[in-house]
Amino acid sequence: MKKLLILAILSSLAFAKLNVVVTYPYIADLVDNITGDKVNIKVLATGDRDPHHIVPKPSLILKLLKADILISNGASLETAWLEPLVTNAGNSKINKNSNGFLDLSQNIKLIEKPVNITRANGDVHAEGNPHFVLDPYNIKPLTLAILARLKTLDPKNSDLFVDNATSFISSFEKKIKVYESKMSKTKYKSIIQYHPSFNYFLKRFGIKNVANIEPLPGVTPSSKYILKLISIIKEKNIKLILQDVYHKKDTAEFLSKKTGIKIASTPHDLYGNITSIEKLFDTIVRNFE
Repeated sequence: MKKLLILAILSSLAFAKLNVVVTYPYIADLVDNITGDKVNIKVLATGDRDPHHIVPKPSLILKLLKADILISNGASLETAWLEPLVTNAGNSKINKNSNGFLDLSQNIKLIEKPVNITRANGDVHAEGNPHFVLDPYNIKPLTLAILARLKTLDPKNSDLFVDNATSFISSFEKKIKVYESKMSKTKYKSIIQYHPSFNYFLKRFGIKNVANIEPLPGVTPSSKYILKLISIIKEKNIKLILQDVYHKKDTAEFLSKKTGIKIASTPHDLYGNITSIEKLFDTIVRNFE
């Protein structure tokens, strides 16, 4: 009887699904494209909120407590909220430098690394701009990084994961060709954005970011600075503001009223009807049409 019980326990463990916790929805979609229904996926943040500042609720600690792996964006994007959650969860599997912790930023060449870190430069990230997922060419290395780690943690499904990842990458590379074709025809060659969230996307497609509504990252624009933006928009004939979905639109709407500039509400992650990486880029590209 005891042997049967041990066998039953071992059998259940062999078929138990890996518990994957990710910080943001886009990471969940990448994991899902690799694993299908072979793992359990939990997301800590929502895609319609400021990714820098997430309220550390007890429910998030419970997710981390059960995690076999934690996958983060990295590049200090989660600095303000993730570490306290991990500490309170007390799950050694997902500690930094363990096999159950993956920092995706380590697999990407980051842009805009600051020379000096001072408060005079606003809320800058020491490693560079952390919004690297918004370059569609970064989707492949991100997928491969996740695949490599999941293969070590769930070897029984390794072949399936490789097949799924290969299929997803192939499909997405076809989408990139579509994006390149559409972006080459855009009339919006220079834009303004609220926060430097879209710089990877802009750099990839040769779009010039003339100014940010924030004078510095994390700094609210003053009346004097807003007047300066009005002059820039008129002088350089800027026709588009990329307004992220979590900052207030008051300033963008004021600029639009004064200059006629178009405001395009632009997602930085998955939320609502934007349920996949493909739909995320479809939406961003559509704003340039």
